[in-house]
Amino acid sequence: MFLLKRKVKNETYLYFAQQVRQGKSTRPQIMRSLGPLSRLQQEDPKILEHLQEQIDKINNGDSKFMIELSTTKNRSDSGYPVGHLLINSVIDSLNLLAPIRKGLRKSKKEYDSSIIARDLISERIINSRSKFASYHSISSNRLRNCSYSIHDVYRALSDIGSSLDSIVTEHARLTNRSREISVVNYDLTNFYFEIEEPDESGIRQYGISKEHRPNPIVQMGLFINQDGFPIALNVNAGNTGEQSTPLPTQRLMAKAGILSYVYCADSGINSIEIKAFNNIMGRRYVVAQSIKKMEKKKQEWALEEKGWKDLKGNKNLSLDDCPKDGFLYKEDKFRLEYKNRGSKENHVIAERTIIIYSRDSKLWQDSIMDSQIERAMKKIQDGLRANPNSPDRLVSIDKVTKADEVADKEIRQLNTERIEEENRYHGFYAISTNILETEMEAIDVIAINSGRWKIERFFRTMKTTLDTRPIYLQNDDSIKAHLLLCTLSVYVLTEIAAQLKKVNIHATPDEIQEALKGMYATDRVIGYELGHLQCDKKIDEIRRAVEKIYHLEALEKEAIKKSELKEIQKNLG
Repeated sequence: MFLLKRKVKNETYLYFAQQVRQGKSTRPQIMRSLGPLSRLQQEDPKILEHLQEQIDKINNGDSKFMIELSTTKNRSDSGYPVGHLLINSVIDSLNLLAPIRKGLRKSKKEYDSSIIARDLISERIINSRSKFASYHSISSNRLRNCSYSIHDVYRALSDIGSSLDSIVTEHARLTNRSREISVVNYDLTNFYFEIEEPDESGIRQYGISKEHRPNPIVQMGLFINQDGFPIALNVNAGNTGEQSTPLPTQRLMAKAGILSYVYCADSGINSIEIKAFNNIMGRRYVVAQSIKKMEKKKQEWALEEKGWKDLKGNKNLSLDDCPKDGFLYKEDKFRLEYKNRGSKENHVIAERTIIIYSRDSKLWQDSIMDSQIERAMKKIQDGLRANPNSPDRLVSIDKVTKADEVADKEIRQLNTERIEEENRYHGFYAISTNILETEMEAIDVIAINSGRWKIERFFRTMKTTLDTRPIYLQNDDSIKAHLLLCTLSVYVLTEIAAQLKKVNIHATPDEIQEALKGMYATDRVIGYELGHLQCDKKIDEIRRAVEKIYHLEALEKEAIKKSELKEIQKNLG
């Protein structure tokens, strides 16, 4: 920016101007006409000095004078989101593109799959939508360097999905170097597709939907560490058995150097094969155990009224001694034998079982049972439906009379024996582990198991905050890539939340998303006017803190020069 002087008919006129390039040459572009020098000097004898001071402030990025200068009539009113700049900064700090670059098969292509992945991750966080709509948003944003086509996006997704195992291995290797991995939590979820029939040979198949939908589904398994950061994932057909999913991914983790850790999962993913795999190479397991499925002798021990302990060290307590808002526990060791296929020797595990009893949990389960009994009474009148989790299971049906004659009508009544049997287990919870008493106290084992809520939160963020579905993709590899990119998007939000926590700001994924989504830049003649959508005080606090953490305080100005914004874009790739 400089002060331009032009002489017209013996009068000197002043202008604010800047040099613009046209091909190999440059020319001055007038930004604002100030008027004749003689008139300006009559109003202010030191006008040249004062104007030069304003120019110096503008050149130094002073927002106030830039905004004033931007009020010229030929300005553009188009606005562009800029939240992706912060997201790209987080992606670079995590080195998230490295596993994709290393994991993809090397080939000469006109597009960079890792750059497309980065753009799709940022767009998923800012405004979740279809890949076609995301590409349109990315390509129409002047502040994003989109050098690829929509066809390249779909090709890149196919490339990423076909190399999923390699990318997962590289990501696990990176995570092993940068994160603490002493405990890994594993769980599964699934995503339904709004189609009528499953694929003939694809991964969209009928299965048990977490959302109780009749549609074909795709299943996704995820490993996270104790801090809630993803380590590895797998994507399988909807009809894949849950017990078969963790071991192949654990072998990929072992290939990445992750060998010694505690495997933690719920009762549906704790087969004898999984336990045996996590009983070698320094691995351990802490898994939930179904008391209903225990052998009779062990079950009787678990439900005994006496022999309990509390957190204060008191022993030989009864269930009546259970404190309010607390729990009692007991533990014992059992011999677990597993015969590996192709081997004549049995694999023996010294398994430790911990039983927890909570009065509050019992009262809660009792209240649920009371509600189901009430609904079962209505079912007796209205009829039954086939659902193992519905109150129908509490209704018994007799089709013969007391004289053993065929009844004209079904005789429906409450199954009191079934109700009493289920009530026996209320308040009890079991954990199985191969961590012995000499290695870890029971309380610490219970604490490891209680951390499984973090993976449920991760799935909830994927499904609600980032709207992982509906999934419009049909190709298996593209679906796998979509789920990987959604997982990495949650990773970015988790990392931002962790960094904010270090400066005593507790933010939810929804709040972080709102802060990033509300950032925009409006194109002006001299630069970009920066702004934020109207939001509450906390969202503003989150945005400012994230900008400071990732050294992008320049985005908090009222305006920014185009050259300065280009420099930020250049530094972020």
